[in-house]
Amino acid sequence: MNACRIRDDSGQVAPLVAVCMLGLLAVAGLVIDGGVLFSARRDLQSVADGAARSGAMAVDEQTLRDSGGNRIYLNPGKAEVAVTDYLNLVGFAGTAETTAGVESVRVTLHENHRTVLLSMMGIRTVETRASSTAGPRSAIAGPGG
Repeated sequence: MNACRIRDDSGQVAPLVAVCMLGLLAVAGLVIDGGVLFSARRDLQSVADGAARSGAMAVDEQTLRDSGGNRIYLNPGKAEVAVTDYLNLVGFAGTAETTAGVESVRVTLHENHRTVLLSMMGIRTVETRASSTAGPRSAIAGPGG
């Protein structure tokens, strides 16, 4: 008489749970770190906008006076100094690139942020970037500002 042996399947769930936990950890890392990085990117964009607006206020006053208020240009040197002063005032700790001309000033900011859960998967830092361009304005140009 041949007896049928029933296979012992204890422990079969352990590998499945381990794989599912890795997937769950990856999704949680994307959600948590993604939210933190989204917030950091928004804050960085706010700083870039403020720095560009600060630089755009460095008007070449002599040209404005000589033209009777008809021509408004930036003083590029003063604009770059205004951007640097603004970034120091808000405590910006990343790297900044400033390009100033007579018509506009462009600020590009870079910051590295440490990840929380994604660092367990080998992604230790993520770079965020933001840039903004602003130009001088002397009055309301038309309807809507």
